[in-house]
Amino acid sequence: MAGGHDTNMQSGNAEAQDQGAAPPAPPPMPGDFHVGQPRRQAAVDPYADINFDSIDPPFRAPPARHGFKWWYAYFWRECGRARREASYRELFEPDGEEKRQMSDFHRRESLTAMLNEGFEEYSVVGNYLRTEEEAFPLIAGTTSVHVGYRGDLRVPREVEVQRGTIAKVRVFELRELMHMRDVWNPFSDPAMKGKVFFRRDQKDNCLQTVVSVAIEFMDAAKFPMLDEMALPRVGLAVVEAAELLPDGVTEKPGGKTKSCYLKASRTNIYVLKTGQVYDTRQRQIDVGGDLYDERAVGEIPWGNHLARIRVERIHYGNRANDGHLAIVRGIDWLQSRAHLEDILGGAANANALERYLDHEYMEKNGGLHAYTPVGVKAPIKIKRIVSVDIPGSWW
Repeated sequence: MAGGHDTNMQSGNAEAQDQGAAPPAPPPMPGDFHVGQPRRQAAVDPYADINFDSIDPPFRAPPARHGFKWWYAYFWRECGRARREASYRELFEPDGEEKRQMSDFHRRESLTAMLNEGFEEYSVVGNYLRTEEEAFPLIAGTTSVHVGYRGDLRVPREVEVQRGTIAKVRVFELRELMHMRDVWNPFSDPAMKGKVFFRRDQKDNCLQTVVSVAIEFMDAAKFPMLDEMALPRVGLAVVEAAELLPDGVTEKPGGKTKSCYLKASRTNIYVLKTGQVYDTRQRQIDVGGDLYDERAVGEIPWGNHLARIRVERIHYGNRANDGHLAIVRGIDWLQSRAHLEDILGGAANANALERYLDHEYMEKNGGLHAYTPVGVKAPIKIKRIVSVDIPGSWW
């Protein structure tokens, strides 16, 4: 009986609970809880392992040239970490794939934010505009001739057809080829037209909006850089060379001359009148960058290309900064005599410039000019050039 009585009592209590008291509330959900995630496991940021301090964005493969990712990488290099991270999170999945829901207008906004942080417009950051007389040294034997130099793969007929040397962003065909007219590209904005930029991180001229002009012939002869030349443009030189001591000057005592096979390339050094330019070197001084004596301008018309110096380069190593031996093969005047005298201020100045170029680059050292960047020591001294074989021609 007792057992049966207890059972009825428990049953009655259960019925009372069902009809009256509410069940106890469940425990609160953790603040870091995500749907589909086990309890007590912290949320994981899928971007946490990305190195936003790297000079290259974390793409799995090199970006297609001039595509959206290529331009993103160009702007990335100049930005600070916070802007890199914000733009990457906005534009890309953690694995580097583009977010499909982003419109071209939003992409341009994000890239423009990177450009505004990483680049500065010369005309608004200070008084860097210079006349030719201020920007370039006076040519010896002249009264008023100041010229700059620029290395270029293009031969004169190409420069003439293309109306001179013009920043890439201003050339219609290049704007099309490099996707600068696409809506997502900041340079598709008409407000960007005519601007000349300086790169903040690398502390030198923007490659897309600037024509860079060197003060000295030998600085110009480094360009185009060997590292950036297409393989079919690079040839081979056979030389006899002596090894040098670490000072890069003195030949090794008792060292023997040996045959060497070195890379060789060709460049055209243009002698230029530029008009007003921006003082890149002064900007580098002001921001504590490495000094490279060059100037920035938006374009140089064909009529301001006075002469072309033909130069072959025998490279000491596989990079432009390893140095080279420049061989001057000739000088070609590009304008009529009347035009040269007019732009240079008379026949006397035209004659003096011609004598200067011939003496400095053709006659001095037999037309051979050794070059290494500041702080770099040449490993060898070329004693004799056996042969130089470079694809293409001067014409």
